[in-house]
Amino acid sequence: MKHKNVSEDMHTFVICAYKESAFLEACIRSVLEQEYPSRVLIATSTPNDHIQQLADRFGIPVIENPKQKGIGYDFDFAMHAGHTPLVTVAHQDDVYDPGFSKQVIEAWQPDTLIAYTDYREIDGDGADIPVNRNLRIKKMLLFPTRFRSISGLRGIKRSAIALGNGICCPSVTFAAEKMPKRLFSGKMKSNVDWSAWEILSRKKGRFTYIPQTLMSHRIHEEATTNQMIRDHKRTAEDLAMFRRFWPEWIAKRLCAFYSKAEDTVSKR
Repeated sequence: MKHKNVSEDMHTFVICAYKESAFLEACIRSVLEQEYPSRVLIATSTPNDHIQQLADRFGIPVIENPKQKGIGYDFDFAMHAGHTPLVTVAHQDDVYDPGFSKQVIEAWQPDTLIAYTDYREIDGDGADIPVNRNLRIKKMLLFPTRFRSISGLRGIKRSAIALGNGICCPSVTFAAEKMPKRLFSGKMKSNVDWSAWEILSRKKGRFTYIPQTLMSHRIHEEATTNQMIRDHKRTAEDLAMFRRFWPEWIAKRLCAFYSKAEDTVSKR
């Protein structure tokens, strides 16, 4: 049953496509097969025949970002390209369950800044990846934001991300009109999303957590995060983020803990 305050023009999936991903078609199919008929667009700063052919086959408009400055700029461009109140920036490698947009819309509150769902991790072949300790901790940190009575409090929002980034970026839906023009763009590459959540945690409004597992986040060798871990660039960005929440000595200890956890990720 459709939510009584929901129109057909409420939500858009903007698929952020890059180069020639073998997983793009699966992502497209998943957002087109939603129970709620969301709009679908493809945004790219690397237009090519692969993206265009898939877009033509499925009848999806492609919009080109002329500024090839990096992933953060691509996310900002995609987030503001939807032209509906709610926008999910879908990552080309990931897959969304049929009930994703419906559950997000039904959980949305008038003062919600972002809503995010629980998720599973899958490998390049689509098989589930066992939940590790690092992921369990992140999921626990998000728990308080599922409660409407406190999820708008600044301290609750910041506590959910102060010990790590448990919010899965492709699971996030934005109140597009409330978002700054430049939220993701900046110097960071791996932690562009964590930085964005920290910025939003200081704004008036709530973080809405939907604890149902409603999408699959793909972990594979070509993923940006894995490349950053192998190049040891992730550690420097983690330390910069922890410094936004903690004194230097605590930030360094937290960073050391996560560096060990990332070693296990890089060996998957």
